[in-house]
Amino acid sequence: MITKQQSDFLKLIALCAMVFDHIGLYLLPELVELRVIGRIAFPIFAYQLTIGYSMTSSKKDYFYRLIIVGLVSQIPHYFLSNELYLNILFTLALGVLALYSIDKKKYYYLFLIIPLSFLCSYSVYGILIILIFYIFKGAMQFGLFAFSTILYSLYVLWPIQAFALFAFPIITNPIFKITLPKNFFYIFYPAHLLVILLIKKLIIG
Repeated sequence: MITKQQSDFLKLIALCAMVFDHIGLYLLPELVELRVIGRIAFPIFAYQLTIGYSMTSSKKDYFYRLIIVGLVSQIPHYFLSNELYLNILFTLALGVLALYSIDKKKYYYLFLIIPLSFLCSYSVYGILIILIFYIFKGAMQFGLFAFSTILYSLYVLWPIQAFALFAFPIITNPIFKITLPKNFFYIFYPAHLLVILLIKKLIIG
């Protein structure tokens, strides 16, 4: 198990990659390199979710925090994307439910979770890699993660998605330790979307 400081380091890497990705997606679409960098963000968030789920004292509160911040974030997310699909916090919230269903052997929950995932960013792939990071270790974990990522990149017809594989060595070797303020992620996520939206409206139009 990684330490809290190592976990915060991974979280910061993922947040930075996400900002690059969203700048590329919403402000500078001609800079494909930003989207490439951004591919490592979600796998790190997925891994972080499994750590958070294991460490939290209340699975229910963890789930509701993701839902509440997801709802707040959906407003700038909608105006940026002009699409109705739900942001990654809803994917992560469904991931919490998926982990709970595995832990409690209530596998029938998955029959609800999987269809709902298609309304969210990364759809069923997002849920799958959360489960892979939680259940498997070592070579099996990497093999299943790599297979799922390549398959998903083919499914969405976007080869750049395969760069998500570079998240794995970062996840398995968090070389630095830092301490982020409590609830930093929950504040940063909607805030960065709002800032990008304001820049898009004020500068780009």
